[in-house]
Amino acid sequence: MFCFQLFKKPAQFGLLLLHVSFAPAAVSAESWQYHQDLDRLSNEAYSSVTSPTLPRGLYDDLKVTIMCRQQSLQVIIDSDSFIASQDRQFEMEYQLDKQAPVTLIMRTFPDSKRKGVNTTEAKALLDGMLVSQDKLYIRVKTMLKDVLAATFPLNNAHQALEKIMSDCPTPSSSGTTEATFSVHDFEHALKQLSPDQQQHVLNAIKTLLTTMKQAQ
Repeated sequence: MFCFQLFKKPAQFGLLLLHVSFAPAAVSAESWQYHQDLDRLSNEAYSSVTSPTLPRGLYDDLKVTIMCRQQSLQVIIDSDSFIASQDRQFEMEYQLDKQAPVTLIMRTFPDSKRKGVNTTEAKALLDGMLVSQDKLYIRVKTMLKDVLAATFPLNNAHQALEKIMSDCPTPSSSGTTEATFSVHDFEHALKQLSPDQQQHVLNAIKTLLTTMKQAQ
């Protein structure tokens, strides 16, 4: 009886088919995509990796791009919402897996209120994404005091991220002078570790400092 009533109403059955057909699209996400392109104004080649398209309604409309331009890495955030005034700083917080959140100081482009960039911390973010096994979660504080948030899967991102890393090799990997590892670099790298790993590193540093003092 139930089957007869269901097929007896073609319009309802058609709606049911539409629901079944489109339901998977609401939870699916594309992979991280690697691109190579040419700036027509400067005739300059560059490459980038862009985040997946997330299901609508579950997250805010945000996009993350890791770009290699002039042998320098950049992390770029795009949004459909106003983030900050043109050429102004704003905060973006990111978290990889269950690690401690990290805050980046971004700056909107001179011609955009919806797009920001950071060049100083892009390498650290990329390094963290390469060793992550789960997800990248970001939060962006806007000029209207709102918070935009999105979560991007990283299980299918490593191949694309490795390509962008090879496009922008670090000074040490390209055979030039090794870059200085500053206190700021150390603090940032330490935040990427779990509490147990952080304590292990600190204990090792304490032992090293003790040994150096005894050798004086």
